Amino acid sequence: MTIAQHNQQIDTAIEQVTRIVNGELNQLLSRLDQTLVDNPEGDITGAASVALLGLGASNSNTAAITSGLLEEYATLSELEFDAATASTLSTSVATTISNETASLGQQLVAAVIIGALLGNSRTATNTNLKSIRDRGKRSIAASITESIMTAHGAFGYKIASLAGIKKFKYAGGTIPTTRPFCRTHNNKTYTPSEIKQIWRGTWGGKKPGDPYVTRGGYRCRHYWVPVK
Repeated sequence: MTIAQHNQQIDTAIEQVTRIVNGELNQLLSRLDQTLVDNPEGDITGAASVALLGLGASNSNTAAITSGLLEEYATLSELEFDAATASTLSTSVATTISNETASLGQQLVAAVIIGALLGNSRTATNTNLKSIRDRGKRSIAASITESIMTAHGAFGYKIASLAGIKKFKYAGGTIPTTRPFCRTHNNKTYTPSEIKQIWRGTWGGKKPGDPYVTRGGYRCRHYWVPVK
């Protein structure tokens, strides 16, 4: 597997998880819409709360997708796959995303209940629901990328450390929105001491923490490839 192929695997993993989460949110919105149809004048608190059931069922799928990505990364790095570490990190990713999705779901349910209490029209409530959902989806999309790439970085550092790797390539390619720092270091190879020195600097979007995990900063799509 080449770095370019693994980049595609990362994109695919993020797209798959995003599709799962968006699908759940769309189903919730449909259930809430039905709640408004079935309870046009009655107490919809209970019915709206029931609409939340089932949200977050993607945990196992999200964990499996993340674990598969980490296994492919081990293949790319020509290192032994650490299944236990991958499982722990994948579960963490799934839990983080599930919690955010559930929180957004609760906001949507609350909007239905508040709309009913205020006597808002169904059209007004639906418009509000879609606005809340769209804002939430953007936030969750960022969280999906951040969570998966953070797990990717932590996994890479762990298996590289176990293998005694002394050099790392900063991989991931560039896109129009790539920050200058990442563009400068993309595809370059460094020793741990060089990485430590370079990452002492400051740049826009830098995220505090271990450079092997935080990489270029918030929403960074780069990762370290161990070089034997």
